[in-house]
Amino acid sequence: MKKLAFFLCFCLMGMMAQAQIISTQVKMTILDKNGNPVEGAKVTLYNNEADYTKNINPIQETQVSDQKGRVTFKKLDTKRYYVRAEKGEMSNQWGADYIEKLIHHRINKVNVIIED
Repeated sequence: MKKLAFFLCFCLMGMMAQAQIISTQVKMTILDKNGNPVEGAKVTLYNNEADYTKNINPIQETQVSDQKGRVTFKKLDTKRYYVRAEKGEMSNQWGADYIEKLIHHRINKVNVIIED
């Protein structure tokens, strides 16, 4: 019985440590209208709609999507963010321009569609 209690305590401590290690993040995959990943898209996050509309005060540096269309923003608050994704003539201005409230200490995953 003592071994079981020790094991459960050890597992609980491990889960608590893992929650502390992972910051609140959003991993976005930038896709074209056909669902293909877009490499080289510039992706910027904003705290509010006014900053997004004026294209000012990004919360972190703009990131560029990798070969699989991915970017990750780390150390975020658990709130709604506005996102601008652009490559050439393509952007997300005609579709979803925000990410719903993030889940604390999780890697939140979002797909962003960009088109002409």
